[in-house]
Amino acid sequence: MPPPKKKGAKKTGPKKPAEPSVWEPDDGQKLRDASDRALEFIGKTIFADGYAESNKDVANVFKAPWAFAYAGDAARASKAYALLEPFVPPKRNTLLPYPSENPAYKFAYPHYPCLWALQAAEALGKPTCALRNRVEDFHAVSGAGTTEDGDCDLFSTAMRLHVATTAKKKCANATADALTAAVVKNHGLDSFYLRWQGHEVITKPPPGSELPDLFYVVNKDAGDGLYFMLAFPALVLLEHGGSLRNKSAATTLLEFLESCGGIRTSPWAHKAAAAFAAAGRHATARAIALNFLASQKADGSFGEGAMGEGDLDQTAEMALWLRVLAKYADGTAGPKPAALGPRPPKLEPVKEAPPDVRDEEARESCVYHPACDEEETVAAVDEQAPPKKKKSILKRLTPTMALFRKKDSA
Repeated sequence: MPPPKKKGAKKTGPKKPAEPSVWEPDDGQKLRDASDRALEFIGKTIFADGYAESNKDVANVFKAPWAFAYAGDAARASKAYALLEPFVPPKRNTLLPYPSENPAYKFAYPHYPCLWALQAAEALGKPTCALRNRVEDFHAVSGAGTTEDGDCDLFSTAMRLHVATTAKKKCANATADALTAAVVKNHGLDSFYLRWQGHEVITKPPPGSELPDLFYVVNKDAGDGLYFMLAFPALVLLEHGGSLRNKSAATTLLEFLESCGGIRTSPWAHKAAAAFAAAGRHATARAIALNFLASQKADGSFGEGAMGEGDLDQTAEMALWLRVLAKYADGTAGPKPAALGPRPPKLEPVKEAPPDVRDEEARESCVYHPACDEEETVAAVDEQAPPKKKKSILKRLTPTMALFRKKDSA
């Protein structure tokens, strides 16, 4: 008769063999080379003479600083951040100086550029409070994130959860619960609805909306869905960790994405590839990555701009995720998932400050100070009188103490 097993004893027996890696040995280098070509295209475009003065759209520049920073290029990251600074909110609850013509940032997620700017600011040692507050301000009482028009939304909730998780804020768990609850409502459906109000799911845009159906629903069989709207929440839930319910919600999102017919060939599957890799679904991640390599243009760009040129917004996005996928291909991504890429070491500041590229309109609108939340308008700085110094508690009590001394002496 075999001896009884002790409590807590580990099970013995043959170990399950590790699944063979689907990544080829040279995949990581190919992905990094593609990322380098994308960054070269971005640099040639946004650092060209006269570009800073002519660009009035945040969509062209807000992803570039973090893409350069993630590649370890401190000089170009700082230079790109200088282009972004006129669009950065100087204080909490202030709008971006220049609205974007991209409908996603104009009508749905005006705070999304601040999320990327926050990543770059942390890497470069820039002020972050106003950026973090701008993302967190878009939320409902439940903790869910909201869009510009006030709808609770899966993508906005993921943004708020990412900021709360990385800052280790108490609201992170409530936001994770709101995100998980929204996922549960869509479990088992052929379409995934992205927005809700209270307990009511919003299935389509209201009459007169500037946004198409793509911003309200991801259809499994459509083949042209905005898959990143589900992939980013999955990444953030993996990053947050916590309860099994959160991990189960991330699995639900990934299983839905994997069942979508167009996921392996879509240009909008960049975050999905990273989410699959973070969850260990490397076969799907590699299939998407190979499609990215095949779709890159000769000049290093991705997507189509207004004049047929490469799209800066899409190219910067791809430059980041290609490098993230390269880490998974090499096996160097680390065990902890990160929603906007496993963080590289903090960059050393450049010795020479980048040139001030803000135009005159931006100069008149705000002054940037080194510490967070110390930005003030130029007019306010000129008109503000020097603050009166508050007396210490001892000085304020001195007359009273002297009075008691007189009484005692009498």
